Amino acid sequence: MSRGRISEWIVPPVVVPLFLLLLVCAVAILNG
Repeated sequence: MSRGRISEWIVPPVVVPLFLLLLVCAVAILNG
């Protein structure tokens, strides 16, 4: 079961950068 907990710790660090990239892309599109 420890592996399941480890996967939960690995997911957030991967999702955060992707979310930041989406914000950057949105700002770039708005700025044209």
